[in-house]
Amino acid sequence: MDDKMGSVNMQIIFVRHGQTDENIIPLGARFTIDTFNAMMAGSPSTVRLNATGIRQVEAVARQLKPVPLLVASHFQRAQETAAILARAWGAEVVTLESLGEIVLAKFPGRGARQAFPFWLLIAMTVWRHAWPFTEGEETLYQAFRRARIAWAQLLELASKGGPIVVISHQGFLRILLWYLRFQRGCRVWKKDLSNGGVSIVEVEEPTGSAVGDRAYGAAEVQRRRFMMPKEEEPADEAAAAVEGVAVLGRDLR
Repeated sequence: MDDKMGSVNMQIIFVRHGQTDENIIPLGARFTIDTFNAMMAGSPSTVRLNATGIRQVEAVARQLKPVPLLVASHFQRAQETAAILARAWGAEVVTLESLGEIVLAKFPGRGARQAFPFWLLIAMTVWRHAWPFTEGEETLYQAFRRARIAWAQLLELASKGGPIVVISHQGFLRILLWYLRFQRGCRVWKKDLSNGGVSIVEVEEPTGSAVGDRAYGAAEVQRRRFMMPKEEEPADEAAAAVEGVAVLGRDLR
């Protein structure tokens, strides 16, 4: 961007976590209701990178220019991705709970004997995320509001030290990048939501802002954890966020 226009450009780079075994479950695989529900409930803490996922992240470390700050979801697979990049770059890691994945809703009821195809279990649960009055599960409308919170937090962190790399998940990144396409001064000029994929957002910042003006204080944010605010954000128009409902079952893992 031309300095005469009174602005400079800042990049925020998004990386989807490396591959997990859950990412490659065949749609025809069969699970009991209890096994499926346990897998969904344990997604934040039990789903980990597999060998392919580790290699994917190591390739990202070689591909990207090192940055001093990584910002990651609190999910285990995102934390493992951040740890690999942090070791390669000597970077600090900040955890943002607002970057977490939308956990696929549980299948109603229980069942430990009969097994059902994975695609059927997904089809019977994914609609709940599009229904704005669902209780006990995060809806797409709520995830859209969470994307607004996450973006504000990321801009604050970037303003303290320049470029950052953000590690999150396919389903949530789909919503966040959609939201950014409509924000003034933002341009999504690269989008890759595959495992280990890199997406790049360019942000127009006013000249004289804090971006690049202060050295990043690693000690200031070391082990710092940003929690989701308890106050609910005002309702927002997020109807277009439901465009990804048909593929949520493959995204939310």
